[in-house]
Amino acid sequence: MFTNTGTKFALDSGVASARTDRSGNLVPSSAAGSAFKPISFAAVDSDAPDSPGSPGYIRGHSIGYTFGMRAAAAEAQIRRAEMEAEHAAAMVQRQAELEHAVGLLATALTALNAVVAPVITEAQDVLLAGAVELAEAILGHELANGPTAAKSALTRALALQATAGTYAVRMNPADLNELNETTLVQTGIRFVPDAALARGDAIAEFEHGYLDARIVAALARAKDALVEDPQ
Repeated sequence: MFTNTGTKFALDSGVASARTDRSGNLVPSSAAGSAFKPISFAAVDSDAPDSPGSPGYIRGHSIGYTFGMRAAAAEAQIRRAEMEAEHAAAMVQRQAELEHAVGLLATALTALNAVVAPVITEAQDVLLAGAVELAEAILGHELANGPTAAKSALTRALALQATAGTYAVRMNPADLNELNETTLVQTGIRFVPDAALARGDAIAEFEHGYLDARIVAALARAKDALVEDPQ
């Protein structure tokens, strides 16, 4: 601060003498001139970084951290959505592949059944026919010889005697010869020799019908029953 004192002016650093020139203007003396020195001010750089720990530094760090966390959360959400979409697409594709495989298996099974089922049915029929033929051969062999055939034929022919009233029994002559004459008389039935009947066969005649007691007829009935109900 300058204070005009006429021939003197005061400075904060002290008082210095002065003189005037011809025009009356004050001219500082050399001592006074040496009292004035240039003052330098430190330049203010607005772009200079704040030091760690300063309020500006802390505030900037907080803002940057917040924006970084938000960006990371957004990126994670996008990635999660992409992964969920990829998983859903994979599940759809896997389900489609599974359904395709099941369809192929069903088609193959249908084709297999179409080929195998008739073969199995035919094999069952062949086995059934073979079993009946084997039984027929065994029974025919056992019943076509000696007293066994005659007794078996007589037993079958008299099976319905009590209920239907047997009128006559036709049998192979050889079978009749094998039977005891006394036994034939005790039955109270008329026996008729019939050479058309095989050994072991018999036909019982009733008042209102007859009973076919032939072995072949019995096996045929058994075969029909087995064919109708294989179980």
